Amino acid sequence: MLFSEKMKKIFNYYNIIIISFLCSCASYDYNQVKTSKHTIKTGRKGLTVWNDKLVFHRISWYQGATLLSEVNYALVPSDSPFINWFDSGELSSTSKCKQILAVIDYSDDSRRVNKKDFTNLLEKNGFINISTPTFFKELINHPDMMALSNKNYSQKLYCQPSGVVESLSIYRPGFENKVINIVQ
Repeated sequence: MLFSEKMKKIFNYYNIIIISFLCSCASYDYNQVKTSKHTIKTGRKGLTVWNDKLVFHRISWYQGATLLSEVNYALVPSDSPFINWFDSGELSSTSKCKQILAVIDYSDDSRRVNKKDFTNLLEKNGFINISTPTFFKELINHPDMMALSNKNYSQKLYCQPSGVVESLSIYRPGFENKVINIVQ
């Protein structure tokens, strides 16, 4: 009799643990949006070195443990020393920009989340895509960029010629809306 009472207590204890585990799994949000920052701390072009920062804001959309999409963006102020990474043609193309936005983005499955969704959002808000291969070669070869692991990401630079866009709202189906503050 004593043995069966002990077994009942142990059985009840394990039931409580199993039920708690199942309840915690049931409340797990399968689609998650995570944000973070990544900072480029210094820059160099030839013999010129500067101690300024270029801050990339990262928004990542996960389904379970799978990264579906990611957008990294950084405002490049016109008075930033990182402008030194532009070649003369790129500098000329960006000279009339009120805002310069460097974007590095990724999409795992274009059927679910297309990279063009973010591009379309920027263009809808007056941004123009400018080809800046020299700038991005400098950027992706910077030692601080190695932490982003962006081999399968596309890089684009956007110019806002007519004004300042302070924020944008990004929608991904099945996820919460995310507001990005371009001007920090």
